[in-house]
Amino acid sequence: MNHMRTLLEILYFLSGPLVALFVFLGLRQLKISKDSMRLSAKRESFRLAAERCTHYAEHIIPVINEYDRLLKEKGCEFMTKADIEVSNNDFKV
Repeated sequence: MNHMRTLLEILYFLSGPLVALFVFLGLRQLKISKDSMRLSAKRESFRLAAERCTHYAEHIIPVINEYDRLLKEKGCEFMTKADIEVSNNDFKV
């Protein structure tokens, strides 16, 4: 009976540091997970920015080029003679 009590006391005393070790490992996993999520979010934002740039290059630029071509074809010069002033997040033509 005395040996059983000694064994249980040893297990009890070892359980404290063992629980602390598992808590430390769990917190480390949380940090790794947080870093992984941050990296994934950054990667996704870069992917979305590249997608938007591709959309701009494929859809918007051709329309602007067509608009410029039509202005030259019609002889409209109001856009080339306009003065544009940008100040405090607004602009004046």
